[in-house]
Amino acid sequence: PTIYALPARGLLRSMDGGATWAHVPVRGRTAQPPVLNGLAFSPQSATTLYVCGDAIAGGIVWKTVDGGLNWTNVSQGLPTQANRRCEQIEVYGANVYAQISSGPHTDIELWKSANGGQSWTRLSVTPRLVAISPSNPAQMYYSMAYNVYRSQNEGATFAIAGQVRAPSVGGLNGVNTVAVHPTNPNELLASMTGSNGSQNGIFRSTNGGASWVRVREGNNIGVRYNSTNPTEAWAGDCCGNISVYRTTTGGNSWFEVKLTEGTRTVSFSSGPMMHSMPGSIQTILGATRQGLYKSENCGTVWQRLGT
Repeated sequence: PTIYALPARGLLRSMDGGATWAHVPVRGRTAQPPVLNGLAFSPQSATTLYVCGDAIAGGIVWKTVDGGLNWTNVSQGLPTQANRRCEQIEVYGANVYAQISSGPHTDIELWKSANGGQSWTRLSVTPRLVAISPSNPAQMYYSMAYNVYRSQNEGATFAIAGQVRAPSVGGLNGVNTVAVHPTNPNELLASMTGSNGSQNGIFRSTNGGASWVRVREGNNIGVRYNSTNPTEAWAGDCCGNISVYRTTTGGNSWFEVKLTEGTRTVSFSSGPMMHSMPGSIQTILGATRQGLYKSENCGTVWQRLGT
């Protein structure tokens, strides 16, 4: 299988399951490679994918239709000033969504293309990254402090959906990630971390964010559903060596996944840096400070991939 990875700069591709890797010249073989932050595949074509990153020479989103052999700058109409960066790119059906900021702690502009990047329309401006429902992209969420906001009109307007939990006394806590179930736009997972540890954890909502139940305690910095197996999700823990936790019950129960190499435990980069391999619900990839690892049995045994 073919695997793509985003190093500090540029794009890497392996066509043998991770044994060997080669740089992919997104901007041509002689141009400086861009700093990339996101990658998304088109569900309509296995050879069409998009990457996005820090603006460089008028580009911020690039597209290939031949599996990465040739790339086109599809940034016409997007903000491409030197301080702009595309934080995230996603493809749902025929629509491409790009989220662009002016740097850390700035508002996020949500842009949409309905024609493969030929033209773009700005949908909204939000203070945080937006989580888009894969099954109903018109429904979107973002978090701010203890609240989760929801849009049901593709970002035209947002309103408070609910409060994950009451504000803490004497602690700086807040929701840092919202994940939307792959097939149910009203089922959510949210992660919370902060100085008041008793407030932190993973929270679950089944009614579009109106009410929440804590399903795991801990300083969690991220949560992500498995897009091919909705009962499975992954969450990261921020303190000490970064741990990763997995649920196979839709979030009702969680257990720690250890990545060991010989006699040592390898720390994940920042949770949850986990991706499932297409066509297999058992094979996953895990990003660590020491490199990329693959497990073919959902995290029981790991193999370090070549570089």
